[in-house]
Amino acid sequence: MSALTDKELAEQLRCPSGNQVSEFGNKMYQSNFNMIDKTIDLLNSKENSTILELGFGNGNHIIKLFEKYRIDNYYGLEISEAMINEASKLNMKLIEERKLKLNRIENDTINLKSNTFDYCFSINTIYFWNDLSNYFEQFYNVLKNEGELFLTFIQKESAEKQSFTQYNFNLYTETEIIELLQKANFKHIEPFHFEENAVSKNGTEMQRKFTIIKAKK
Repeated sequence: MSALTDKELAEQLRCPSGNQVSEFGNKMYQSNFNMIDKTIDLLNSKENSTILELGFGNGNHIIKLFEKYRIDNYYGLEISEAMINEASKLNMKLIEERKLKLNRIENDTINLKSNTFDYCFSINTIYFWNDLSNYFEQFYNVLKNEGELFLTFIQKESAEKQSFTQYNFNLYTETEIIELLQKANFKHIEPFHFEENAVSKNGTEMQRKFTIIKAKK
């Protein structure tokens, strides 16, 4: 995979595209593997649940969800058409069984029915949302009563050390996110903190801190 400038890397992380998208999707998955793994474990899905994920990337982790939990349906939204194609190829059996639906999100709108999902989650995507409050309100709307939202993100102090985040990344502190979740009427908000040695998206080794916030409707 050819080297990318920081600006090009930031653009690819926001919306992967191009003839190297398959390789890039795999690199994203590898870099995010621990964050994905920890989020799936914390999800602790009840039996026959319905799940919404925003920003599933190449979908390499989706099969683990179905293997770990007895899920009825998974609905994925993604901004990148290329990633939808990659995830569809990797999870064709689940699509054929009508347990999995993958669609493109447009105009920052989660265009789904109210009170539909037991769980919603998103990993390493909040930096690209135009309006956090808007997304939190939409998540609240599509969750069932007592449904849970999980947000996973690199802590601001760690993200700022990566040069590509100066380009079109919106970085937030944990406190800022919690306050916006409270304004969206979420309750029982609980942060979980982690630290890991990881390979950054630009290929450099780094120690980074990340947070998973759990919030209930």
